[in-house]
Amino acid sequence: MVSKALAMIVIHIPGRGVRYIERDELLWFRKAFDSEWKGALLLQLSTDRIYSTESVNDLVSKFSYAQVPVVQLTGVGPERVLGWLDQPVC
Repeated sequence: MVSKALAMIVIHIPGRGVRYIERDELLWFRKAFDSEWKGALLLQLSTDRIYSTESVNDLVSKFSYAQVPVVQLTGVGPERVLGWLDQPVC
């Protein structure tokens, strides 16, 4: 039996392809802008950027199963520069 920590993660990419990545390759991912690839997710890997046709929840499940910590970062409001400042931006 293969350890979850050693298993390759299968990422579905546009064009019905797949890409296998190591669990330590992922740096971050986000929804792609329409100008990049409408409806896709952008994954920043240690050596490359790839696009996925999967949902955020699907990728979170895959990386969590492979024991890769995943945290959700939210956007900031117009009254805050980086979200943690105590003083509103004038």
